[in-house]
Amino acid sequence: MAAVEPSLEMLRTASTDNEKIAALLLIAKVARAGEMSEVERRQIFDAVGFSFVNRLLDTEDEAGGSSDVPNQYQELAVTLLACFATDPQLATHSEVTSKVPLLLKFISCRSERDGLCQDCLQLLLSLTASPKGVHLLLSNGSLQTVASQLAEREGGEGVRESLRLLLERLLGQEAVVIRYGEQVEEMVGMLASGFKHRQDEVKFDLCRDLCSVLETLGRVSMVCSNERWMRDVASGLFDILSSKISGEMRASALLLAASLCSQCGADWTLVTGNSQLFRLLANLASLEMRLCLEGREGLESLQSDLLCSCCIILESSVTFTAVQTSSCSAVTEEDILQLHSAFTEAFKSTTDFLVSLPPPLPHHNPLVIAIVRVLGAWLAEETLAVSSKLYNLLPKLLEMCQSHLHENKGGVEKCLENPLMFLLPGLSHLVAEDTARAAVKTALPQLLVDFMTALYGTSM
Repeated sequence: MAAVEPSLEMLRTASTDNEKIAALLLIAKVARAGEMSEVERRQIFDAVGFSFVNRLLDTEDEAGGSSDVPNQYQELAVTLLACFATDPQLATHSEVTSKVPLLLKFISCRSERDGLCQDCLQLLLSLTASPKGVHLLLSNGSLQTVASQLAEREGGEGVRESLRLLLERLLGQEAVVIRYGEQVEEMVGMLASGFKHRQDEVKFDLCRDLCSVLETLGRVSMVCSNERWMRDVASGLFDILSSKISGEMRASALLLAASLCSQCGADWTLVTGNSQLFRLLANLASLEMRLCLEGREGLESLQSDLLCSCCIILESSVTFTAVQTSSCSAVTEEDILQLHSAFTEAFKSTTDFLVSLPPPLPHHNPLVIAIVRVLGAWLAEETLAVSSKLYNLLPKLLEMCQSHLHENKGGVEKCLENPLMFLLPGLSHLVAEDTARAAVKTALPQLLVDFMTALYGTSM
């Protein structure tokens, strides 16, 4: 970049720190680090080196400000380090990695300058490229620092996205999560506590943060083993869903609830000792399904994320209510009867929607699979409330299963992803009825033979 060259020449010929600072400020006005070439960034490093950066970091605030808040010289030092860290060789240099505790301190400070925080986060993100860097960050308490900032920070969406990205990279490997399990639990607990107690926009930010963290953690056992933070999440969700909120806010809450339901089942909603949240979620998911699907005749313009979340909540709720006994005092018989009515209306809408879709049903569409899964869960437990339209839908469902089988020949794993796995329990009940048996007698036997052949790899 020709515009940078005069300033680089000034930097190379500078004989004092003040002259170097003046040259760096000129460079900053001309271009950002991301806009400069690797050669130009390396030239800046060659001109100033780490010793200059260290002197800037050691500079005390002459104005007598708080020692906890970085001064302008320290901010410049961090900006330089962030520039250097774009070079993979410099990013892992001991002079950079040794600054991790200081960078975490700067992130935690009360400074209102998002630029400083972004530079610190850029440096930390560069370290996550290697297992050694991830270990260094985790061993210095980065999870707690990031969680604290997410729970307390207001505004600064760019910084928040960087904090989320840092968490995702730190938690991306199951072995790392298991090794630092206590820190991970503490981090989730901090986010959950903030989610429970905040009563402003940050509450919804934390809702999205928790959803992102739980999806990253996946099915790690610790997710469902800590009732304390689950109670905080349940309390925060009940606050949101029982209030007058926008559709977008409600959708983010349902996404978080679905994330927990997919990993822990519907049981987690009872950690507070009553069934209020369970009933609220089941009813809201049923209502959203009806509102989104009734009268629709295509997949276009549907809110796929929201509907998939509702399907997950409904699937876990149906399964949960089906296995309840009188020993479960939290969910009463009256609750189950009321929910049965809501479920019946929701599944009528799902059946009508699937009937309206032209064949073949797209088995590669996540929303269609989610709807088929929840329909299968319902049919496995309830056949008396089946509408006559379902019998006309059965051949279309079997055709989708057959298409999936032919296009995904890959052994046991691919077979277990087949929609047939979710429909088999319900089909076992339905074929006892003459109408249903007549609807599937042509396609089902051959599908079962093909499925078993693919599953076990033998000719039958």
